[in-house]
Amino acid sequence: MFGWTLFLIIALTTVHILNYIDHIIYYSEETSHVLVIFFCAAIITWVFLGALVLILLCSFVEQEAEEIVSLSYDIRLSLTGNVYKMQEFTNFVIKNLPKFTAANFFHIGRSTILNMLGTVSTFIIILIQFRKH
Repeated sequence: MFGWTLFLIIALTTVHILNYIDHIIYYSEETSHVLVIFFCAAIITWVFLGALVLILLCSFVEQEAEEIVSLSYDIRLSLTGNVYKMQEFTNFVIKNLPKFTAANFFHIGRSTILNMLGTVSTFIIILIQFRKH
């Protein structure tokens, strides 16, 4: 349901970070634009924190669902009477565990943060190489 929205937020965050880093690289050659560099660094932090919170919230929801499954197994083991209803509940929860993907392109988890930073660092190297020529 939120797949395309999550994909667009992550993609837009990556593009914004690259855009502002490009401004920092461009203005770092001139020493009189310290305020622009500081402003771009502040916006990069703000934009990245928004995506970071979103990704961490998705990860926390998945962790909570796994804890519910674990608790249902514990309850099932402690029951002595009608275990069938608890088995149905456990099977239902396992079948319907939340999975967050970005439009089915990639799974959203904590590793997504490092993947974003890896993509940004790769493009930073490319930006620096184009600025040198």
